[in-house]
Parts: sequence; structure tokens; C-alpha cells
Amino acid sequence: MIVIVGHGPSVLSGLGAVIDSHTVVRLKKAPTKPAEHYGKRTDYLCARSLIFDTGQVPFWLFPDDSRWIEYFARFHPRRRKPSTGLCAVFSAIDRLDAKEIALIGFDAILNQLDLAGHDTRAEHECLHSLGVKIIDLEKAHRPLC
Repeated sequence: MIVIVGHGPSVLSGLGAVIDSHTVVRLKKAPTKPAEHYGKRTDYLCARSLIFDTGQVPFWLFPDDSRWIEYFARFHPRRRKPSTGLCAVFSAIDRLDAKEIALIGFDAILNQLDLAGHDTRAEHECLHSLGVKIIDLEKAHRPLC
């Protein structure tokens, strides 16, 4: 399974070991501390700008002329660009032929929360239209009470 680690509060769920047990894609600056939350593993780094390429792991630059921009426009008529997190999902589908993607730190998209600069409703709808299994990693590992 592929895990994409975002920057939302659910990443602070103490699932670092779970994250590290899968192929890990991180975004932009890719925090890994504290490791008990973020995990230590980074297999790929995804961003929309080369300034985030550290040269330490394979870097996925998401191009603005990607076919995914047109795909996302079907959900967002004002043609805002998708978030880096959604771009990482697109990239995992293209580059790793992902069929199952777990997300953590994607609170705004998964729960359609307001986030300045992004249409989380459109991103949520787009995410769930992709034909891949999307797993909310934090919810999947939440203890039953």
C-alpha cells in the first residue's frame, strides 16, 4: 500500500510505525519529527516547485500542464489548482500504478473542512472519483470505544 503523508492534524495520531511499514510519499518539506507521529521513511517527495527537491529521494514534480489539471477542472469550475496533496495522489496513480492509497494529514480534503486557497469540496469529490481505494489511515487505526 502507498501512504501519502499530509500536514493536517490527523498526522499527530501516533502512527509513525504504521506509516513506515508502507511505501511513503511526502509533500514539500516532508517533516519526519516527531517520528512516532510522522514516521521516518520517505520513498518519494512530491511538490509543485523544484525548490523542494532535496536530491535525497526520488522527487515528483507535478507539472501545471498535467492532464490531471483538466480532470480536476471538472470538479472546480473556477479552475483553481489542486492542492499538493491531491497532486501527490494523481502522481502515485501515474507513477506507481496505485490501486489503494492511504492518506494521513489530509483532514481538510477527507472531511471537506474550510482551508484557505483550496476548494476542499471539489478536492473531496475529485479524490473519490479516481477509481482507486482511498483509506483514511487515522480512522482505519482509531481504537474502537
